[in-house]
Amino acid sequence: RRAAGSIDARAALAALYYSQGKVDEAEASWNFACESINSGILEGSNVALDGCAQYRDIDWLSRIRRWPPSMVRRMDDFLNLRSVEVSTQ
Repeated sequence: RRAAGSIDARAALAALYYSQGKVDEAEASWNFACESINSGILEGSNVALDGCAQYRDIDWLSRIRRWPPSMVRRMDDFLNLRSVEVSTQ
């Protein structure tokens, strides 16, 4: 568990959970990433804890983070609270 608190992993997990209809788990993962993981981005003299700011930018996810298109779509659905078809597989 080299990066148990990774914002990238937690954000992806939130998108994946949401796509599976696990809304509570998605929200918990997203909230943990946003509120509990220190992103290291400085704001004034305080360290920001909202590590999710960039993950709300779909263009950044695809171009900079290079997430697969399927995960970018899932994150977009989650961020916009779009209903998704839950796969039974």
